[in-house]
Amino acid sequence: MSKRYARASAPEAVSRSPGSAFPAVALDTTPIPDDTTPIPDDTLPAELVAKLQLFTDLSSETVEHMPLGFVALDGDLHVTYANPVALGLLDTGMADLVGRRPWNLFPEIVGTRYQTVRVSAPVAIEYEQQIGLRDQWIGVFACPTQTGTAVFLRDVTEKKRAEETVRRLVALLHGSLDAVLDAVLLCSAVRVDSDAIVDFRVDFANSVAGEFLGHQPDALIGALMPDWAPSLRGKSFVETCRAVVDTGEPYVEDSVTYAIPHPGGTGSVGTLSIQILRFNDGFFATWRDVTESDSIRRERELLAGVLEQMVDGVVIVDPRGIVTYANPAFRAANNLTTDEIVGQPAATIAGDLFGLGGFAHIEDAARAGRPWLHSIDRVGADGARQYEIGMTPVRDADAKVVSYVVLARDVTELREAENEVARDLRVRIALAESVHRVAADASLEEAAQAICDELVKLPFVGAAAVEAFLGPVDVEIIARSAPADYPALSSLRLPPARAQEVRERAAHGPWAEYEDGDSAANWIGRSPSGLKATAHGPIVHGNHVGGVLVIGTFDAGFARTMVEKMPGIELFSAASTALLADRLHLRREQAELRVALSSLLAAHAFHPVFQPIVDLVTNEVVGYEALTRFDSGQRPDLCFADAWSVGLGRELELATLEAAVAASRSLSSGAWLDVNISPSLLGDAGRLDKVLRSARRPVVIEITEHEVIDDYDMVREAIRRLGKDIRVAVDDAGAGIANFGHIIDMRPDFVKLDIGLVRRVNGHLGRQAMVVGMRHFSRTAGCRLVAEGIETREEANTLKDLGVEFGQGYLFARPVPVDELSHEARRARKKWNGWIAAQ
Repeated sequence: MSKRYARASAPEAVSRSPGSAFPAVALDTTPIPDDTTPIPDDTLPAELVAKLQLFTDLSSETVEHMPLGFVALDGDLHVTYANPVALGLLDTGMADLVGRRPWNLFPEIVGTRYQTVRVSAPVAIEYEQQIGLRDQWIGVFACPTQTGTAVFLRDVTEKKRAEETVRRLVALLHGSLDAVLDAVLLCSAVRVDSDAIVDFRVDFANSVAGEFLGHQPDALIGALMPDWAPSLRGKSFVETCRAVVDTGEPYVEDSVTYAIPHPGGTGSVGTLSIQILRFNDGFFATWRDVTESDSIRRERELLAGVLEQMVDGVVIVDPRGIVTYANPAFRAANNLTTDEIVGQPAATIAGDLFGLGGFAHIEDAARAGRPWLHSIDRVGADGARQYEIGMTPVRDADAKVVSYVVLARDVTELREAENEVARDLRVRIALAESVHRVAADASLEEAAQAICDELVKLPFVGAAAVEAFLGPVDVEIIARSAPADYPALSSLRLPPARAQEVRERAAHGPWAEYEDGDSAANWIGRSPSGLKATAHGPIVHGNHVGGVLVIGTFDAGFARTMVEKMPGIELFSAASTALLADRLHLRREQAELRVALSSLLAAHAFHPVFQPIVDLVTNEVVGYEALTRFDSGQRPDLCFADAWSVGLGRELELATLEAAVAASRSLSSGAWLDVNISPSLLGDAGRLDKVLRSARRPVVIEITEHEVIDDYDMVREAIRRLGKDIRVAVDDAGAGIANFGHIIDMRPDFVKLDIGLVRRVNGHLGRQAMVVGMRHFSRTAGCRLVAEGIETREEANTLKDLGVEFGQGYLFARPVPVDELSHEARRARKKWNGWIAAQ
């Protein structure tokens, strides 16, 4: 046995959490002093050797059976031995362990697989390590020996579990305290050497306490108790807590005023309910901010003031059915004093004032936890009134009824307003129905009558009418609906005085008025009607008022609605305007147009002009087309269309035709007269025949296409009755397919080529082809061609070459009065001769 001993430095206990890096333990190889030099074995006494062997045997036996695990490592940190307890803890066998460097088992001793650097000074290491995949923790203590390292192991799993349980309980406690509504603060005393408390350190603060103190709870824990805590009975919070810890007497206060300045200059004030108790060497404090309670008291006072000032009557009844409170509105409405109501049975009050038989049904509703509502009609000194009586039960925290709140509300005006809204809605629906039932092409009278008929279907509308403004003063009734026994109209127009009044008031918007006796029928003539009121809605187009929609009622309630509730009257005006305004505007325009055209006819504000029709081969004038020019400068086609739209078309055509025939007597003899006649004028054969016969020359009537001809046989027969000397021409040939059908059905003597076909025909092969086709058609049909709108020599020459017989246009002469024809003819002849000479 070796007598050499290795000396280790004093063990230094070092704790590290599992998995942390720590240098491995190395033996101290410092030389041993001389007094410890080993003694050779042969010089030891036999007795000493025996004792050493016995000690070795006992040590081995002790290590093998001791309750701690033991693992021996050599100088190179290889395992040389492990006792049974260690093998059990490490869950391995001796054969698998001896000779290995247990990197994973003892990282704090061995280091890592890639780092085995060890410190030179021998140290002792103590730590805890989770071994393997099992939920098992091993406490490890390693210290140096003469030959290596001794590692002692013990099972600390239960200890770790106990620590985890404690941590969970603490976390649960903290979470529970953090969730409570009260502030919670736990602090430990900070003492000096004299054992005096100089301050407190925060161990725990829940979120309510942190918010109250103006900090996050995590920022408070571990810090000293803030000096700006609230003052309690003249002492600071720290002084109060010191007294609690020193004396053990708790501090309890239900109402403490506080003022806490917060960082940034803000702060909070209010009232606390607080408790402070000694806890170990510190205190446990909890408090609640009861400032809101003061606010609730103020709200109750405000609510009481509201009840006193309410316009609705309020009565409070206790569970016995006795009145405990009645506000001034209820007392005044029922002309009762407080003594006459308070203390009286609620059933008696309800029966006497509102006719409610018994109070049991109200009590039943309260016990069932539901409100109760009832409407009554009550007749008093101010007439019939409507009331709503409502009850709401008031319950305590145990759901027990502690009182009834009864509300009495006068809803007379509300019900009237609801009825007014309902009436307005029904009027809207009636007007909408009338709009849907009016055809798009309905006349003004048909549309107006549809509105009136729909309105009188309403039970509160007795009569309806539409009045149209005619000219500057008249008012005409164009539609009317009234009861069967209503007086008949003596006139379709309002009396002058009433018409003037209606027109003047309509200019300022809708209005309504009460009617009395005989004057109630002013809107349809003066006759007794019994109407209570009438409403007038102007019918407006742009800035012009064209009439009014009038409704009358026999219902006193609706009469009040019409007169006193203007929005409803606005409705009538808007609805009537939407449907009738355009039609009234058109009628007014037609009336004004008729007046203007009548004046034109009376003043003979027009004159005829004539344009020659020339033979393109001989250049001789063969006829004249008579046209009309109006002194106003208006286009002739538009003027004639306006006249026909207002029923004066026939009169205007005959008047202009008579003027043209009279002026044609000055034309050169032999030339025919071409006049324009609409198909409608052919219906007045007698007057037309008389005018045409006075021409004393051949007449060609050019049938205009301003109106559709439905019966060509009738038109041809009307022309035949005018006489054999009357020839027929149609214009605008070549303007479209429909035009060809018109030519075929009319069977004319002359066909006038449309100016669009003639213009620049000399340079357009397509138009030349059309002319050739028309020429072929005319020869087949037995008619002759007249080209309109010739303006150039080239156009005339081309048309002549294509076989067109006659021409008309500015090249030959412009349309001028008969007395200017000679001058215009000379001008055109000079121009024409110059062109001939140039050929």
